[in-house]
Amino acid sequence: MKIEDYKLCYINRYAQLVFTDNFENQTGDDWNDSYWDSNSGDPYEYLEGETEEFNKKRGHLFTVAIRLPYIADLPEQHMSVIEINRGDSPWIHVPTASKKYVSIYGGETYKEVAQKLKKLNIPFVILKD
Repeated sequence: MKIEDYKLCYINRYAQLVFTDNFENQTGDDWNDSYWDSNSGDPYEYLEGETEEFNKKRGHLFTVAIRLPYIADLPEQHMSVIEINRGDSPWIHVPTASKKYVSIYGGETYKEVAQKLKKLNIPFVILKD
């Protein structure tokens, strides 16, 4: 899979977006718990040499750091990562100068997210691929 086709599955407390090649099955520590921002952990990464069963809910990951604007909204705290990734809330919701909002949802590809970040003039850089 090409890097631009990886899908957003998580944003951590350091404003780092995590993308996976296994979005439909990807999970992480306590992703089913409410209060995603204090209970959930980073996504589980695929481990070479492990069984297929072990890696079924893990993906190859890469991380993108962004400079999140102060005016950006993150998901409601009472939500779980699973709820956010199924589309109940965007991961990031940012107002534009024209009073419209740009939202970034779980499952959007890196290519789609990068286009939105550029549109919003939000700096970003790939940390790990």
